[in-house]
Amino acid sequence: MNDKEALAMALEKVTLGEYLRGLRLCQTDMSLEKMSEKIGCAKSYLSDVENDKTIPTLSKAKVMAKTYKTSLNQMGKYL
Repeated sequence: MNDKEALAMALEKVTLGEYLRGLRLCQTDMSLEKMSEKIGCAKSYLSDVENDKTIPTLSKAKVMAKTYKTSLNQMGKYL
C-alpha cells in the first residue's frame, strides 16, 4: 500500500465533525467561539456538530462550507 492509498483509507474513517474541526484548526486557526460567530450560530451548536452530536441543516451547512473553505460535496463525503 502506498502513502496515497493509506491516506485515502484513513480519511474514510473520519466523521463530518472531525473533518470540520480539523479544517477549523488547521486552515483557519480559529477558536470555536470565533467560528460560530462567523457562521451565525451558537457556540454550543457548532460544538455539537464538531462532536458529531448533530448534523447541520442544509442552510447552515452552506454557510459552514464557505466559512470552513470547503464544499458541500466534500462535507457530504463524511456523513
